[in-house]
Amino acid sequence: MCLLISQLYTADWRGILHVLATVVLLKILHLTITNLVDRWHFRNLPGLRNDPIIGSSFQVKKAIKNKDPIDLLDNLCKRFENEPMWTLWIGLTPIVFIQSGATMQPILTSSSYLGKAYDEAKEFFGDGLFISSGKKWHTRRKLLTPAFHIDVIKSFKDQIHEHVMNTVEYIAKQDGAPFDIQARLGESTFANLLDTQFGFGGGWSSSLSQELRKEYFFALRTLLINHGCKTRSIACKIPILRYFTTIMATERKYKQTLIKITKTVIATKIEQRSKETVQPARLLNLLIDELEQPTSGITIEDVVDEVNAFVAAGFDTSTSALTWIFFQLALNQQVQDKLRKELLDKFRPEMVLSLDELNSLVYLECVVKECMRLYSPVPIVARRDHAIVVPVNDGKTFTLPANTEVRLLIGGVNKNKIAWGEDAELFDPERFLDPARDARNKHCFNFIPFSAGPRNCIGRRYAYFVIKAFMAHLLMNFRFKTHLTRDTVKLSLAGTLFAKDGLFVIAEKLV
Repeated sequence: MCLLISQLYTADWRGILHVLATVVLLKILHLTITNLVDRWHFRNLPGLRNDPIIGSSFQVKKAIKNKDPIDLLDNLCKRFENEPMWTLWIGLTPIVFIQSGATMQPILTSSSYLGKAYDEAKEFFGDGLFISSGKKWHTRRKLLTPAFHIDVIKSFKDQIHEHVMNTVEYIAKQDGAPFDIQARLGESTFANLLDTQFGFGGGWSSSLSQELRKEYFFALRTLLINHGCKTRSIACKIPILRYFTTIMATERKYKQTLIKITKTVIATKIEQRSKETVQPARLLNLLIDELEQPTSGITIEDVVDEVNAFVAAGFDTSTSALTWIFFQLALNQQVQDKLRKELLDKFRPEMVLSLDELNSLVYLECVVKECMRLYSPVPIVARRDHAIVVPVNDGKTFTLPANTEVRLLIGGVNKNKIAWGEDAELFDPERFLDPARDARNKHCFNFIPFSAGPRNCIGRRYAYFVIKAFMAHLLMNFRFKTHLTRDTVKLSLAGTLFAKDGLFVIAEKLV
């Protein structure tokens, strides 16, 4: 009897092993066939060498040693600058990089090609407006768009001015000593966003403690930098290993900090609303209104995800843009002087400036555009959706298969020499005054600092108001200088483009 049972168990295990072996072999066969099909489909696209199994991974690892991935990306954009798109293989997966405005246009303008390839970001941002797709994205976009209506943005004039003047006061206290303008602008735009879009005046000081605000800011900055590390970590790509990495442990720790503080913010805001007679169309108000509707389907977790994502994207994008603007102005004193003259010819340093007044300044607009052309705040956008046909060279087209990993190189388009000429790397705001040099006249997608199409930046007009207001008042009060150069500043990418070691400038008081 024992022998019979033993034989039955042995037979069962053999059967299980046979099934497992068959499944593994079928999976290998499927991957092999898929890879052969992909290799054949992308065979004519330029790109890094595609080695068997490992793809371009070894070349990438070798090139990226002791460098930031943004440096590799910049080098590859220059290497393939005459190509509208090129490929890089990570293992068996092809990634298609597009750096032509004309080639991007069908993807960006499509009303259906809206999927974003940000699976890793969902662990940080959740599945809110910036990550979601389909019906959920359409619903959230419609819900939150009123928060960025032009009349709502204009109503923030006094609040933005208050935060700008707080920054002026801080810089004046430095008394000509070098300071990290990137760090200071980050704190200022963060406090401004909380005040305008979330209704907590004075950077939460009137409703929540300064300690809590600082804790939130530190957690958010840590998560943004940590997320950049996660996207580059091989261990974080392996399900069995990723949970035990320091990167994931850091993400779990600080994400819980964000969730805890954000829930406190929401509870405080709900309590405040009961005492307010008018509810402005601020982002947090719109989310709470929807939360209080029994049939809306939105949960407190959804509100938390949207708040954290908007705070991260809102202040980080403005900080990045302003940092590089003041860096370029510090390097180019003639441009700074010309811009300051335009400002002082119309305004006084103590004036509260409206959006219409700021938009009337032609040279200010040129400087903002030129800085964002050279230093795109979000230089790369990821997409993945259904099959789509895109134009390439000489009137030909190319079909991107369904679920292709696509990377839209916004920074590459904005500095493409085919579009912008041989001086594309040169800082010259006046190119936007010359129709022959303004590449937008060749194709409207040759300059897209805030992306374009249905998934363009929902807060772009708000961001422009904040950027121009800070520029105007800081330049009317100070002259900015720096000992740094474009070659000595190390770039890094963590959602937005930032200076890895900070960006130190000197501000000389004018008034």
